Amino acid sequence: MNSPVFKSCLFFVSSLLLWYFPVSAQNDINLPSDSTDLFRFVQREYGPDPVLMNGLYPEDYILDAIGHPFFMDTLFYPGYVILHNQKFDHVFLQYNIFDQKIIVSQPGTENGSYQIVPPNEFISEFKINDKIFRKFCFDGIHEDYFQVVYDGEIKCLYSFTKKRYISYNRSKYSTFTFTKEIRKSYLLIDQKLYEYKKSGSFLQYFPKNVKPGIKAYCEKERLKLHRASDTEIRRLMEYCENAIRGN
Repeated sequence: MNSPVFKSCLFFVSSLLLWYFPVSAQNDINLPSDSTDLFRFVQREYGPDPVLMNGLYPEDYILDAIGHPFFMDTLFYPGYVILHNQKFDHVFLQYNIFDQKIIVSQPGTENGSYQIVPPNEFISEFKINDKIFRKFCFDGIHEDYFQVVYDGEIKCLYSFTKKRYISYNRSKYSTFTFTKEIRKSYLLIDQKLYEYKKSGSFLQYFPKNVKPGIKAYCEKERLKLHRASDTEIRRLMEYCENAIRGN
């Protein structure tokens, strides 16, 4: 392992990495940085990432699976990542719901692109296809990503999960089947999380004097909470907060 050829190869790879990835970490959220900065930051702080070096997400179970573990679909969407309080903008993301991992892709050579999985424990927020996800801990132990649909005094949050099952095809070898996204809806009031499913369970968390008005608003807008768009939910939440304030 101490041959001149090996030493030369090692020196070349090390030099290439140092040229490609030098950057200084920053402690506060600064002006947006691009995807190249994210690659350099992760490389500097955590060492070579196998996904970055190989250009492939390392979970083989995805390749032969029926369905997929990602949010929305298998495409990479534009957005940003906040890692160690530093915002990296102009990146393309996948959100692996099943593994709770964020995958970042950047165009590389003519033959493909680079992919990287930043350390999950240091990601506080990310945005994918105009949807903001933020990390919350409500039990003092587990941290989970929630989509922040409405970010007011009362927050509206969605959580997403997928289940995975072992399945068999005609060749008699096993693979995995992923379910569709399972979404749960919550209101965050005074740092307490309350789940709702339909208008009845939604209304129970509001003061008695504003419930009739909120109910009338939902009926007027023909709003079905389990099918409502993000925009419709934001308008509803704005109405609810104005009603509570007496506006």
